Amino acid sequence: MDANAKLGSHLIANDPHLQSSNGKMLENVIKENDLIVVNGTSLCEGLITRMRKTVVATEKSVIDFFIVCK
Repeated sequence: MDANAKLGSHLIANDPHLQSSNGKMLENVIKENDLIVVNGTSLCEGLITRMRKTVVATEKSVIDFFIVCK
């Protein structure tokens, strides 16, 4: 699924982006279905799943989510 969703740091510690509107929709799906974002747990090592260097800056994002049921 390509939702361009940013979940934000309240679901994934140290996420460099604020939650987007698509991220809010994904959060609702996660909560309504009692799912777990493994990226936000101690089981996950690493944070950034996309990094791009431009002339102006280095862009970093968490764009891959590992979501499971209990």
